[in-house]
Amino acid sequence: MVIGKQDNTQIERKKEQRSSDSTEENGNHTEETQHGPTQSPTNIGVGHENGTELKKRIRWSQEEMKEVLWCYMYIKEKTLGENYKEAYKLWRDRNPMTRMNIDAKALFNQKNYILKTKRIPAIEIDEINENVRLKDTEDNTE
Repeated sequence: MVIGKQDNTQIERKKEQRSSDSTEENGNHTEETQHGPTQSPTNIGVGHENGTELKKRIRWSQEEMKEVLWCYMYIKEKTLGENYKEAYKLWRDRNPMTRMNIDAKALFNQKNYILKTKRIPAIEIDEINENVRLKDTEDNTE
């Protein structure tokens, strides 16, 4: 079977068409689907749009993490159990205007993350625990 010049040009056009259907993105060779390329959300990299704020992750400071641990340790010492809802109430009473979007379960998860990843050194955790015991003894004597 002999391929003529016309057949070669058709094959070349098909190859060019296929290569134009694919895109090069961040060094990854990806092919577009029949629906076209995926569109990124319009709010990426945009600050204020239509009067609404984008929610960005706010890093927890060392003081905030210590406060979370203090509340959990205080409730644990006071009730001899780990009641995360009571600890959240105490934390919210002590910090009424910070992190308004956090709930009891998210605060519990944050406490576990702090302890698991050792974000607070063991010496400081011992100091917090000692502070809790002193506070608890003060509360009992009053």
